[in-house]
Amino acid sequence: MTRPLAALAAALLLAAVPAAARAADSEAKKAKDQAVQTALEEFRKAPKVSDDEKAAAVKILTRQKDPRLLNALISLLADPSPLMRGDAIKAIGAYEKNPVASQALVNAIKTAHKEPVVEVAGLKALGQVKDWGTAPTVIDYFNDGEPGVEKTAFGAAGEIKSPEFVDELIDVLRDTGRRGARRAGGGGGGKGGNRRNRAEAQQALQEITGESKAASAEEWENWWKIYGARVTEKLKKEDQEARERAKREEAGG
Repeated sequence: MTRPLAALAAALLLAAVPAAARAADSEAKKAKDQAVQTALEEFRKAPKVSDDEKAAAVKILTRQKDPRLLNALISLLADPSPLMRGDAIKAIGAYEKNPVASQALVNAIKTAHKEPVVEVAGLKALGQVKDWGTAPTVIDYFNDGEPGVEKTAFGAAGEIKSPEFVDELIDVLRDTGRRGARRAGGGGGGKGGNRRNRAEAQQALQEITGESKAASAEEWENWWKIYGARVTEKLKKEDQEARERAKREEAGG
């Protein structure tokens, strides 16, 4: 083969690779669209009378991650069945770094009318979604007054790993509880912390910062003044990487 012919063949081969990739992507998208549509149709037709049937119906919507399936799960948060709502909350937690999922969970928690079971499930799911934008909502439950809810809120903070939690957690160690006790009707500023909350705040601080040594509020505050900027940059980078990874996973089904 002459040099010009060889060059032409190479060029044609290179041109064919992107075309093949586009064709493969198109087929993958068609397959995913079909799978999503099938799941939505199966969910619509599925019996939802008994508890087992309701759980099985929600599970249909968890076969893969897709905005259409997420929207279907979010619609279940208004379902009259507590089981459907609870299962939907758990399933929404799989949508890591998804702001639509996190906002739906925040709304579910805030409209729970102080139902601890719903609040615990919602906070656990927020810990799985790991959206930094939910930090203010999670902080609101640090001094909720219900031990199970408080414990879950601290656990969610340790999972979400937003720097926004640090000052609030240090305040819990000081036993000043800025937010007050929610269930006691407190508006903040009163004594909100206790021994249990301080231990859970320590754990959350360690998980967020990567600093394993337990310390007093003053020691944490001094440590954060020195290393806070460095830790924050590291957390921002990890958050960005996680968001990009979540988008790729969702796009690929």
